[in-house]
Amino acid sequence: MASDRARNSYDASRAYRSVIAQQGRVTLEADINEESEIGVEALRLETIDIVGPAGTPDDGYKVVAPGNINEVTIGAGIYYLGGWRLELDQAVALNKQPDWLDAPPLPETGNGLVALLLTEQNVSAVEDQALREVALGGPDTAARRRLMQQFPLIGTGGDTCASAAATLAKDLAAEGITIDPYSLQLLSDARLQVGFVPDGAPPDPCTPAAAGGYLGADNQLIRVTVSAYDPQSKTGDILWGWNNASILYRTATDATGTLLTLLGAPVDQEHAPQQFQAVEILRSRAELKDGAFTPADMKDRNFIAADSGFVTTVATGYDFDSGTLILTDALPPEYIADANPLFIRLWQAIVPFTAGQATALDAVSGVTVTVSLTALPTQPVARPFWRFAVRPDTPVQIYPARYLEAPQPPDGPRQWLGDLAVVGFVNDSFGVLADCRPTFVSLTEQIDCCCGLTLDPKGVESRGGLQAVADSLAGGPAVLTLKPGEYVLRTPLILTGKHRRLIIEGCSFGASISADPKGLNKFGFGLIVIEKTDAITLRGLEFDIAMVPTATGGGTVAGVLVGDSGLITIEDCTFGLAFPNDGRIGKTRVEATTGAAVGGPAVVFGGAIAIVGRAAELTVRRNRFVGKNIVDGAVVCGLIASVNTQNIHTTLVGVDISDNYFERLNAGVFAYAHLGEIRCAGNRVKNCDTGLFFAETRLGATGAFAKQAIGRFADHPDLAKAVQSDLQFHWLAVSAQSQAPFFARMSPPAGVTPSTVAHDVLLKEMTTRGEAAYAAVAAARAIGQTRVLSAKAAPGQTDGAPAGTAAKADAPATEAAKAQTAQDHLQFAAELEHVQAVAVAAQIANITLTAAVHIQNNDIALAKINIAAAQKNTTAPPGIGIAVIMSPRDDVAMVLLTGNRVICPDVRTSAATLFFPTEAAVTGNVMIHPTSAAGSFNHAVFTSVGLQGGSYAYAGNVFRSGAFITPPRASAAATTDWDFLNTVT
Repeated sequence: MASDRARNSYDASRAYRSVIAQQGRVTLEADINEESEIGVEALRLETIDIVGPAGTPDDGYKVVAPGNINEVTIGAGIYYLGGWRLELDQAVALNKQPDWLDAPPLPETGNGLVALLLTEQNVSAVEDQALREVALGGPDTAARRRLMQQFPLIGTGGDTCASAAATLAKDLAAEGITIDPYSLQLLSDARLQVGFVPDGAPPDPCTPAAAGGYLGADNQLIRVTVSAYDPQSKTGDILWGWNNASILYRTATDATGTLLTLLGAPVDQEHAPQQFQAVEILRSRAELKDGAFTPADMKDRNFIAADSGFVTTVATGYDFDSGTLILTDALPPEYIADANPLFIRLWQAIVPFTAGQATALDAVSGVTVTVSLTALPTQPVARPFWRFAVRPDTPVQIYPARYLEAPQPPDGPRQWLGDLAVVGFVNDSFGVLADCRPTFVSLTEQIDCCCGLTLDPKGVESRGGLQAVADSLAGGPAVLTLKPGEYVLRTPLILTGKHRRLIIEGCSFGASISADPKGLNKFGFGLIVIEKTDAITLRGLEFDIAMVPTATGGGTVAGVLVGDSGLITIEDCTFGLAFPNDGRIGKTRVEATTGAAVGGPAVVFGGAIAIVGRAAELTVRRNRFVGKNIVDGAVVCGLIASVNTQNIHTTLVGVDISDNYFERLNAGVFAYAHLGEIRCAGNRVKNCDTGLFFAETRLGATGAFAKQAIGRFADHPDLAKAVQSDLQFHWLAVSAQSQAPFFARMSPPAGVTPSTVAHDVLLKEMTTRGEAAYAAVAAARAIGQTRVLSAKAAPGQTDGAPAGTAAKADAPATEAAKAQTAQDHLQFAAELEHVQAVAVAAQIANITLTAAVHIQNNDIALAKINIAAAQKNTTAPPGIGIAVIMSPRDDVAMVLLTGNRVICPDVRTSAATLFFPTEAAVTGNVMIHPTSAAGSFNHAVFTSVGLQGGSYAYAGNVFRSGAFITPPRASAAATTDWDFLNTVT
């Protein structure tokens, strides 16, 4: 309802902070009202800045839908909307709302959005009779303002908060309404400008021209609204009135709906309904309860009138004797049947108008209005109104003056709209499909969390999902803190250049991120994709990672994908990796479209953190990587940095992998990339096949060296077995063949496709270097300088021969053993081909780095091997604790292996191996084979293969089961071996 005012002086655009009373001056109600408006608006905007546009601190306003639409309730609690603090002291039924007694029936089909609509409304003493001071003998004093809380059910086709919000925005836009994202206030595109009837030309020179402007005799506040509008013809009706259209009476109607009886007499004829005057009949919107003292008689009870109603005119004016009047049009049936009081609001007239054209309000006032709008909103969104003051002493001025200067937006009613929940049917069961309420904790409860935006899963969902929240923080720096709960992603979270300097962290423990099982195929890239950006931090989060099946029969595992990015920090997170051990792995791969076998086993490939492309200054620390089970033949790691022949540009520069925990994985760290500066320190690896594996991409010469060693097995079997066990070409070959989606996600830079001749030249050059390296190592072996640190041979055993074998060089081999050896060689040769293909592609890419790999203070206890099963499955090679694989005389490669402890479960496994470092220091390590090794291949616990001309140092280490080291010491000393500097058992 409107209030009786002289004028409205508050204007937010003038930025006044307070009203100052001056001595000896008259104080008007406009001054008092403006003082109140300034304070209230300042507090409201400040609350939005602190809380945001909407949210609940105590799980208030929770929508519950136990069975059907008529049982939906909105729970008690506190809710903030548009800066207003709202409270429900008890649950509200959706079909019986205390602030919406005249609500239409609820729809019975389809999904719906339960929203909170807040409407600012004035209340007079006619509605709330308790406002009237009876000691004054009848007159009313000040009115009040109230926030009406309504919960409309808005139809929506989707089942998520985001889809419902999109549908709502589209529907409102069709009515010319938008939602302000800052405050969630409904904003209308309707506009009104005030003018005056143009001066007419005088009929003759002797007649003076009439003065223009307002021609009325009274000071007035005029209220204008649109009561009807046709968007097609752009025509409608204006409803306007004097006195801010504030004259209101209670009334009752007869059965015909035309005869009204006023419950209270007008103060005079001027305030009584006049014949032909426009009136609006209003139903009761809310009852103002008085508790135990609520009167039984309806006429003594207090109700708030609706903000709009049935518009008509008076056919017969008010009769003071009978207290009645007759309407031109009969009231609708629902008005007649309403048991609550009706109200009549007095307007001046109904005036037809055409949008964009000046329309005179009447024939005498001289005032015109020009209205434009898209459409007239439908309930419960209120129709717009404007109010402006005119004064006869200043007839050509309007107050506020802006109404004369330009078209103005509506003065009201001010409304705010927030989403609470989506309800509907799923599998014939009615319930809440999505909770859309943002939640927040008070500042005093955020002590343990970083400053920034703090949300729980419901708050994230209400803002459109984690991607929408991250996008809203674009342009950083920003911190997003996730409270404990499950955050289920429907699509991967993509962080790009616009998200730089964003921190996403878990508050306390239990902020779990997982993929929606219904759309698992969308997550082949990972749960979170960080691409072509920098300065992103993930902290304190829990990732639940599932395998994404591929069309070729295997699967991809990816939690966080880092592609072409720098300054990325992932710390204090937990990664759980689960994939089925259902026999699928190891089966023959198939062509994706035809299903035809294409050779080679199907594998699961990936890691909790996957790196493709350039990674510079990446920090991975204090994380936990735990697999559900280890699957033979898979390549699933805690951290994997990898290449294939199509994407050869994975590069590690300034990478720090420290203080992490890895358990039940194929490998803790697997890096097959261009290696720069890498620090891998303080990690714990438990029950994994392999611990820390680093291999350069340009391994062409290393491959040629390995081919020579395997092909000449009979000449130097110990060297061949060291190569076959320690180079782990199986894993490199799997990476080279992998078609994991994250390779395609990070498209490589445009490269040059070599000609066949160029390819052959590169391959020949690599082969030449590899053969030369083999010749050098074999020569050192021939003169007894290769295996200078060796365990004492068991009784009846020759160095390098299987335990329990007689010391005869020509001991006959069984046919089965020969067949198995031949098969192993074929398998190794096939894997070598894939490694060589990557090496050629890497050589062409011409990425040159100085590798500096510092591996220190790691604690590794490898998983036990089922030897019988491993012998049957040639795709599952023995594990290795630490491996650094370089290429002979290619790029400079420095390796520091310091203070590590590696425990091997079986003598088939190696604790550590280095191939072709240019410079290496291996100091203070403890590498242990089990003491009981009877009947097993007694492989060296540590292998290091280098070339003369390099710089090497091995000191202070403990090697149980010997070490295979070449070349010998180059420095002058009493002995050329390393025995006296190490402990060998």
